Amino acid sequence: MDPHGILKPLWLPVAVAVIIVPTIAAAIVGGPGLAVLLAIVLAIAVVAVASRTRPREAIETRPALDDTHRVLLALSAPVTDVQAADQIAMAAAAPDGRPTQVLALAPAHSTFLARWTSDPGRARAEARHTLEVTVKSLHREHLDARTAIGDSDLVLAVEDALRKFPADEVILATGPRDDDAEGARAASDLERRLPIRFIRVVSAGPRP
Repeated sequence: MDPHGILKPLWLPVAVAVIIVPTIAAAIVGGPGLAVLLAIVLAIAVVAVASRTRPREAIETRPALDDTHRVLLALSAPVTDVQAADQIAMAAAAPDGRPTQVLALAPAHSTFLARWTSDPGRARAEARHTLEVTVKSLHREHLDARTAIGDSDLVLAVEDALRKFPADEVILATGPRDDDAEGARAASDLERRLPIRFIRVVSAGPRP
């Protein structure tokens, strides 16, 4: 069952009914022009709702095959200040002295229009900037990190990364608590669904 209480097998027919029934009524009342316009509006609304639907089940993680301590650093905001970088470096360190591998992950935030026009270039450029700034901050704390760009939805990006990267823990870097609603939502979702250690670090630096 999804977060809105609709059984998954029923989601598709419900969505189709939401589009078709009003469209037929509009065609009867206002003609084919109104019906087409209403169908487009309803389809966009259904896609928007579906894209925000979040599952409740635990996020699956891939088991490690060696002794390396792996950390997935998810970025809702770039890490620019020394305090946040230091907190991440301390949290990422393996308690038993094992070698540590860090993967910094930034979502490619794109607008609804950009997704429909298949123009992700600006979103990926902003994600690369977030990664570059963060890697420089971490390097000053003697912590190296690989980088990756993920889905525009940060939680989905984390899920995708964990299918390939067998992390022992996930660190989420967000902007200031009153200035990063998306980061706060991701933190709440990840804390509830991750079966591995989860830490949130708040960066005081500006967002790109």
